[in-house]
Amino acid sequence: MRRLQRVPAGVSFASGHRADHRVLQATEHAMLPLPPELVLPNGRLDLHDDVLKYFQVLFKGTVPHILLGRYVGYIPLNDAWAINVTPRVPVGNMERLMGMVTGYRPVVLARHLRTFSTSTEMPVSLVDLMAEQLLAIFQRIWRDGLVAQYERRERIGSSPAGSVRALDSALLTQRGARPVAVSSSFERTTDFGPNRMLRLGVENLLRRFLSLPSELVSPKRLHELRRTLRGLEHIAPARPSEASPEAVARYLASLPQYHEHYVDALLLAELIIRGQGLAIRDPDGETVFRTILVDMERIFEDYARRLLSGHFGRAGAPRVLDGNLGGPGGAKMPAYETLAAGAKNTDMTPDIVLQDGAATHLVIDAKYKRNEGVPDRPDLNQVLGYSVRYRCPRVMLLYPIRPDGVEPARFVGTVGDTEVYTGHIDLASVDIEEEEKLFCGAIQALFENSTSFKAGSASLQP
Repeated sequence: MRRLQRVPAGVSFASGHRADHRVLQATEHAMLPLPPELVLPNGRLDLHDDVLKYFQVLFKGTVPHILLGRYVGYIPLNDAWAINVTPRVPVGNMERLMGMVTGYRPVVLARHLRTFSTSTEMPVSLVDLMAEQLLAIFQRIWRDGLVAQYERRERIGSSPAGSVRALDSALLTQRGARPVAVSSSFERTTDFGPNRMLRLGVENLLRRFLSLPSELVSPKRLHELRRTLRGLEHIAPARPSEASPEAVARYLASLPQYHEHYVDALLLAELIIRGQGLAIRDPDGETVFRTILVDMERIFEDYARRLLSGHFGRAGAPRVLDGNLGGPGGAKMPAYETLAAGAKNTDMTPDIVLQDGAATHLVIDAKYKRNEGVPDRPDLNQVLGYSVRYRCPRVMLLYPIRPDGVEPARFVGTVGDTEVYTGHIDLASVDIEEEEKLFCGAIQALFENSTSFKAGSASLQP
């Protein structure tokens, strides 16, 4: 049963603010012409101001073009047009990559909403976004009040309420030899299915955050979830039948007017209860959520560093450092060891640095693009600079695709005393875990015996 097909037309608060776009398809870093409809009569472009930072507008002659950057996702241009930006290399599961990255938070376009399909992967960053969205909806729920319904209640005693059932009252009075009234009334209550399901969704979110390492969880987020749960203390725990897809369908069909925000809250709660995440790149979905953009270059770099950190995490193994950071765990250093008076130094910031003691054994720079042969000259120059500054005998340029027949680590050649390698992880692999093992094993073998990578290589000397 498709979830949005169960939603009555127009009742979703988020859906009511989501525009139906004509969608342009593009890949990151691509350039594409803008439709003529986006050019206003005064010559200005009809574009949302808050999305302009995610691309450049250029003119070829009189035709405006968009030059896309490094972000992947669904970018609304205005109320009628949007661009769906896909990665320029095949990526099998973006959500899994995000789940292996620590501390990364995608860009959220809070003013714009779209639909998402679901995924079995639940990266911490996306779970946090889901929690943030659900808590934001609860702000309106607290303002307007919990949805309530009227339930029939029966009373037997001397103080009737509502309508009195005369025959039943007379029979009980005769049997008991004292006046007894049987009455029934309809009483308003918030303790019923929809609110029980929302309580279960908040409980599951809180339970998931409490199971994570403390450094990954915001204390503010924990406080907000606990406070929301306290506001639902009078709501009974949900029975399994009250949190089923069939139950959700009934809730959505019977929501009272002016509580349309409950649709979005219930759909999010259902997603959380089922243990489902958001499939960021799939626009043909059923869950309404704010637009999310992902920096794939940052994701790939952090993902590769996390892979190697996990592999070399045992005692006595090389340390895997982040060259973008200084201090413990970082390997950033000034580019110039000595500097002319008055000159300003710059930093060397390789993506991954593998050290053993004080010696640097390998510097890796991640390049989120295709590579079929030798590295591009600017990329080669960059890693050779790292080799000199870090006094490192081996450098590698790492790519997110592995062509047929190419090993995970391939010897390219030597420049002076520096060995140059290319690394390859096929992010489109159907068995990404096996691909990761092959890559980590190749890096380990490179430490243990680099000559095996050079076997059979041709001399590059003139």
